[in-house]
Formats: sequence, structure tokens, C-alpha cells
Amino acid sequence: MTIRNMVSSDPAHHWSTGEIEERLNISGATLRRRLAAENTTLSAVITDARIAGALQLLMTTRIPIKTVAARVGYASVASFSRQFSKRYGAEPSVFR
Repeated sequence: MTIRNMVSSDPAHHWSTGEIEERLNISGATLRRRLAAENTTLSAVITDARIAGALQLLMTTRIPIKTVAARVGYASVASFSRQFSKRYGAEPSVFR
């Protein structure tokens, strides 16, 4: 199972490095090396999975943006909108 798949299965969960290491049965050093080999970080992988999930919700449902943000793990709509815009170049409302 990949980190992205884990996060996608429960994006609102507070994913910790320790939990991911345990689920993947690898050490922290190994996890960091593998992520570095892919030129990424754990935080970036988690954010990417959450924002991709948000895009899917925005395009397939009519639930409010605040609810989408909460379902993918953001307590703040402003923070969610910032990350979403950074990834897709547009505000979440554009994808309705």
C-alpha cells in the first residue's frame, strides 16, 4: 500500500510519520530516503492526496466547499482554498 492510497482512504485522519512507518513496516530513515529519492516529502504526499480527493468531491458532488475541506482534513476553508489554488491554479469554486 502506498502513502497516497492510505491518505486517500481516510483523508481527514491526522496522519503521523510514526503511523505511516508502522503501516508500511519501515523505519523513519527508510521512509525519508524513499521520499527523497522521489524528490518529495511526507507532507507533500499527504497534501497532494487530500487535494486530489477534494477535486473529486468538488466535481462529483454539490456539497459545500466548507464540507469538502473538512472531509479531506482541513479545519480552515482558507487554508484548504490556498492549497487547492496552489495545486490547480484556481479557487475550488471554479470546479463546480
